[in-house]
Amino acid sequence: MAFEVIKNIVEAENEIDSIKAQADANAQKIISDAKAQADTLIADVRRSAKSEQKAAVEKAVQDTKPEVDKIMADALKVCDEVKNTADKNRQKAVEAVIGKVVGINGDS
Repeated sequence: MAFEVIKNIVEAENEIDSIKAQADANAQKIISDAKAQADTLIADVRRSAKSEQKAAVEKAVQDTKPEVDKIMADALKVCDEVKNTADKNRQKAVEAVIGKVVGINGDS
């Protein structure tokens, strides 16, 4: 009878070891699956963030387009004014240079 009790104890210990090993394997699988899911979620979030960033940049460009167009139009207007002023003053400048180089009476 003592042998039977020892045998039962050994079998119970072996069963406990088997259950522990199975529990450890299950825990490792759960951890591995969780890490894989986390990696997938992180990749999805990064793709989504990149897409949202691109959309935000495009929206910002579109939102600032009217202001940029106005600045460009104002700059072109100023450039035209400078050109017109330069065109008006060109003849006077040419005459002044000729007057200095040739002299007032045409003598050099």
